[in-house]
Amino acid sequence: MDKQDPIRSQFGKIKKEEVTLSDRMIFIQHYAKEKGHFSFRRLLTKQSSKVELIVTFLGVLELMKVSVIQVEQSGLFDDIQIAFTGKEVDLSEWE
Repeated sequence: MDKQDPIRSQFGKIKKEEVTLSDRMIFIQHYAKEKGHFSFRRLLTKQSSKVELIVTFLGVLELMKVSVIQVEQSGLFDDIQIAFTGKEVDLSEWE
């Protein structure tokens, strides 16, 4: 006899969320180019899930490393400000 959990049976199927680092970096680079200067908090509010938020944070770090964006924080616990440097990188094949 198969037992079925009455609570979990109501959940339906759970889909795996696909969020790639290269996609997030492309999004951030485009957003930075369009806005010029923006807050890190504002960027994070545009994310729809925890996974997307984490991958966006990693994308910010990678874009800092290749000098696409610059990051500045005036004081401890102040919002982080991000600025587009004017440099664009081809991210279509980023790994």
